[in-house]
Amino acid sequence: MLQVYSAGSHVVNIDESWIPETDFRRRRWVAKGGDNSMPERALSHRVNMIVAVSTEGHVWLSLTQCNTDENVMQMFLSRLAQVFTA
Repeated sequence: MLQVYSAGSHVVNIDESWIPETDFRRRRWVAKGGDNSMPERALSHRVNMIVAVSTEGHVWLSLTQCNTDENVMQMFLSRLAQVFTA
C-alpha cells in the first residue's frame, strides 16, 4: 500500500457500520445508590452508515435506517462512481 501512496494514486477506503441505538436516556448519571432503571423500554431506530474516505481527505457518507443489503451498497457505489466520472 505504501508503494501505491508513493505513486500518487488516489485511494478510497469504504466501510459500513451502525449505531445500534439512538435513544440514550437509559445511560444517565444518577446519585450513588440511585435507581437507573426505566419503567419501560424505549424502542429506537438503528442507524446504518456507509463511509468512503479518500487519501486526499474527501469523505462521502450515507446514513440510513434500513438494513444495508446488496441493493443499498450498490446504490452507494453507483453514486460514488458518478463523483469520479463526472
